[in-house]
Amino acid sequence: QDLSLLATTYLRTVYGMHVSEQWDQHAGLVRRRTIERANSDIAKMGRKALQEELEMRFGGGLSDHLSKEAKVNTMAERFYLELRQKYGS
Repeated sequence: QDLSLLATTYLRTVYGMHVSEQWDQHAGLVRRRTIERANSDIAKMGRKALQEELEMRFGGGLSDHLSKEAKVNTMAERFYLELRQKYGS
């Protein structure tokens, strides 16, 4: 669950989308740390460059006609699967 939350929070932060604040204490900590990491990456690379890199890694084959929400959700799921393969759980 942490990996899924991390992936979704990271992508939503990079794309400037709302991140829910209704979490238990542990999930809130994961969310806050992930937002800090995303903001640090944005500061280093720039939002547009980071979005382009994420789209190259996780956006392959997605239709240009998808809504931003659908695109980010699909990319977050792909990011989660990569994290799960790398770290387990």
